Amino acid sequence: MKLKLLFLRIAVLLAAVALVAATASSCGDEGPDPGEEEERDDRITTEFVGELRDFALAGSGTVTIKWGDGETEKVDLQPLVGGKMSNSHKIPHTYERTGRKNISISGSGKLTGVNTGGSGGVTAMRLEKQNRLQYLDCSGEDLSELDLDKNAGLQYLDCSGNTFEKLDLGKNTMLKHLNCSGNGLARLDMSKNPMLQYLDCSGNGLALLNIEGCEELEELNMGANELDIDELQIVFSDLPDRTGKTSGEIDITGHGTQLVALHAQDATDKNWNITPALPDDPDFYTPAVEVGEQSGVLIEGEAGTATFAVTTRNIAAGEYEAVIGNLPAGVTVAEEGKITIGDDGAGTLTLAAGTLTRKNDYYLTLTVDGSTSDTFTLKIGGQKSIQVTWDPYHSMYMVSHQRSSWESFTVTTQSLSANSHNLNDITVSGLPAGVTLVQVFIPQNGVYENGLIFMSDTGVVPPVGQYTLTVEYDGVRSNQFILNIKPMPGISFGTQNKTLKYGGDATFTIPITMTNYNSGKIKLWRANWRSGLVMNDTEVEIRNGRGDLQLELTNYVNGGRILEPGTYSFKIDQIQFWHPDADNAYCPDMNSEYFDMPEFTVTIVP
Repeated sequence: MKLKLLFLRIAVLLAAVALVAATASSCGDEGPDPGEEEERDDRITTEFVGELRDFALAGSGTVTIKWGDGETEKVDLQPLVGGKMSNSHKIPHTYERTGRKNISISGSGKLTGVNTGGSGGVTAMRLEKQNRLQYLDCSGEDLSELDLDKNAGLQYLDCSGNTFEKLDLGKNTMLKHLNCSGNGLARLDMSKNPMLQYLDCSGNGLALLNIEGCEELEELNMGANELDIDELQIVFSDLPDRTGKTSGEIDITGHGTQLVALHAQDATDKNWNITPALPDDPDFYTPAVEVGEQSGVLIEGEAGTATFAVTTRNIAAGEYEAVIGNLPAGVTVAEEGKITIGDDGAGTLTLAAGTLTRKNDYYLTLTVDGSTSDTFTLKIGGQKSIQVTWDPYHSMYMVSHQRSSWESFTVTTQSLSANSHNLNDITVSGLPAGVTLVQVFIPQNGVYENGLIFMSDTGVVPPVGQYTLTVEYDGVRSNQFILNIKPMPGISFGTQNKTLKYGGDATFTIPITMTNYNSGKIKLWRANWRSGLVMNDTEVEIRNGRGDLQLELTNYVNGGRILEPGTYSFKIDQIQFWHPDADNAYCPDMNSEYFDMPEFTVTIVP
């Protein structure tokens, strides 16, 4: 009885185990989670949402694609066409949900081509089982690493527009076409890819490119990188010789044609065309040195430095002895007599002057690596100075009136630190109320007309007087100079100098009396005028405050109309006063906007 009970308990236990196993087996029929894949399958991980229109596979046989969103699709693969993929290989799919999806590829079919579609959503890829893979386009995605060691038969790879910082293709010895442009590669070694025909590695920031042994190379785009002149030389020397074959094409855009010219012969002798094209001018390939203008002021008897921008052509980057021709006593080359030429062919020459230097312009030459410049000028000036003088050719006659007027002054300088147009750089002493400095140009050395312009245009009428001014700039005070503010001229008209009879012709004058204007020239414009009266000369010479306005009475004006007997009043609309001390300068004009304009009368008797 006890033995039967034991067998019964064992039977119940076995039945329970069988039930659990059956339940587990039944649950397993639903397959793995849509977001996962069996570890043995190859996969492509994407975070793309929407229609994946350009995803494509090529090969032979049938594969099963698990899209990672719960959907599965069996595909009969089509072979590559001429080693490339086409629209017939596309397998579009639409993703409705966000998040990561693992696209797994399994089955007996053999992949020879994969195009991830360029959606920008692919973040990882594993194609370890695809040892027959020949074509891979994963451009325009978000890949930061790519392991293709198991894909030894790969011939075409476009991985441009990703975020790779390194790329190892040492196991892909069959590779013929590589586009890895637009990544973040600092180094690229293609020395183990002897069948490579096309390479685009532009836009990476490469500092090193190794194409040694790429004897089949036909086209190379390495523009927009950071290869220095030494690395460029190595690349040119490693280019395969295409003599007797179609010309090779190499693009070095962004590296500077002058740098390339140093070693261009290495490429052109092997039948390679260079883009951008290099000039045919033989001088372009000849080493040359150019020295710019002096920056920094040197003053005799004072220690200081001056720099010169140096540009070179066909001289390799590096440090060189700066050999100066005609260097004056007391001046040496700074930086221990050296000059450094950068990858762009530019450098800076620094000359240091001691206390024994003398004022002069010295004409020097610079020799770098055996190439000598044209002469350039080293200026050692005298002590700093500023001289200000009145400028009669650009000034107005500054007056004490609400009408704006200005005075201009010429500035002569020596040995100042720099040119300046900034009003805040200069201090003016002695300016009267109502006058401001409105324009300034202080030359480093030399003469500048209109260097200082003062204007009375502040709403405050400046008082009459002579004002002694000085200016200060760069720690130097100028000489004293005079700003004259005079009273506004006045004008009145006298009586005509002869009797005018009706119907007759006569030339006559009206006397003019000036106040605050002793000598000079005025010009008048009439406001109201009548037929029969002509103003012969609108310009009147003023001497000792007096002048005469020339007029003419005539019978035959505007169809024969004449002035009837009577007294006529004529008003002047505008008067311009020329500066008494300069023929081509003038005072502010008088007009009806600011002045009660004067009148004169003409009387005609029967």
